[in-house]
Amino acid sequence: MGHLATYLNDHLAAASAAVDLAGRQQSGVSAQALSRAREELSAERTLLLAAMSRLGVRPDRLKQAAARLGERAGRLKPNGGLLRRSPLSDVVEVESLALLGAYNLAALRTLRDLAEPRLADLDLPSAVARSEERAGMLEADRAATAVRTLKG
Repeated sequence: MGHLATYLNDHLAAASAAVDLAGRQQSGVSAQALSRAREELSAERTLLLAAMSRLGVRPDRLKQAAARLGERAGRLKPNGGLLRRSPLSDVVEVESLALLGAYNLAALRTLRDLAEPRLADLDLPSAVARSEERAGMLEADRAATAVRTLKG
C-alpha cells in the first residue's frame, strides 16, 4: 500500500491547494463558473478522502500543509506589479487552477481504473465526467485570459 498511500496523499495535497486557489481567484473565470469549480473541487477532495479511508490510507497533514503554504506563497510573486494586482496574476492563477484540476482529474481516473472493490460505492465515473467538463471550461478560460492579458 506504500506507493498508493504516497500517490493519494500527493493528490490530496494538490486538491487542498486547488480548493484554496479557487476560493481566492479574483478574475478570469466568471464568478458563477468559479463558484461551481470550487464546489466541485471541494467535493472531489471529499471523495478522495473517502477513498483513502476505505483503502486504509491516512491523510498526511504535513503534505497538505506544505501544498497550502505553497499556494499561499504563490500569492507573493509580484508578476510585474508591486503596489497593485498585476493583470498577469489572472493568467498565472487560472493556469495554476487548470493544472491542479488536471492533476485532480488524473487521481480520479486512477481510482476509477483500479476497480478496487472497496471503492465500488463511490461514483467515480460521474466524478471523472464532471472533472473532465470542468477541465474544458478552465482550459477555455485559461486561453482567453492569457490572450486578453498578453496581447493587451
